[in-house]
Amino acid sequence: NSIPKSGTNLLLRALYLFPKMRRKIHKTLNSSSQDSLITIESLKNGQICAAHLKYSDRIQNTLDRNNVKNIIIVRDPRDVAVSNCMYITYKDTSHRLSNYFINELEDDDERILASIEGIPANKLKDGIESLSLAEHYSGYLAWKKDPRCLFIKFDDLIGEKGGGTGDAQIQSLRSIVEHMGLNVGEREVMKVAKGIFNPSSRTFVKGQIGTWKRTLNSSHIQTIKSSMGNYLIDLGYEKNSSW
Repeated sequence: NSIPKSGTNLLLRALYLFPKMRRKIHKTLNSSSQDSLITIESLKNGQICAAHLKYSDRIQNTLDRNNVKNIIIVRDPRDVAVSNCMYITYKDTSHRLSNYFINELEDDDERILASIEGIPANKLKDGIESLSLAEHYSGYLAWKKDPRCLFIKFDDLIGEKGGGTGDAQIQSLRSIVEHMGLNVGEREVMKVAKGIFNPSSRTFVKGQIGTWKRTLNSSHIQTIKSSMGNYLIDLGYEKNSSW
């Protein structure tokens, strides 16, 4: 489970690499899916389902009732803003926001700002609002009150090839093993760590942490500080607002 552009496929690949794990369906569930609860109820041992599902009592109760484990991967919101802009503009031009990003916005600075602030419904052809980054994070961080939900960071799971560390990656994989109750040893964990980085993934952009430091301008930074600076602190990306 993840906020889009936070490492959905990185987490999926990690799970696939463990023995006896397989994907239930190739459709990614989202909060507007009519069949999300039915799909969750149909999962069997070893089956994986990708999702972009914000917290709701109905989803939590369905997970608990069916003993389905929920893992949420989160990423530095500043890197998410950059990755979202690049993906919509240059990678997946069939995305519902691509036309607006490409034809209505002047440059990547404006596109990144739109990724942070959201887009009003009246500016989009489908008439559906694109929520702000803060609104997206609010819905997913609400899962923190669920003790059965495991939170891991993209920044830890990505490992050395993505700018992280091997130690953090191994620890993240161990957390997944414990949370899932998988019967695997350290040798298998190390094997997964070696195969997890996958630049050939369809949604792969750069797979690097800290891209925001070279990309965001002062306007982007101020907007993030004012709208979701508390989330950066809550997630451990900053200690205070002086960054």
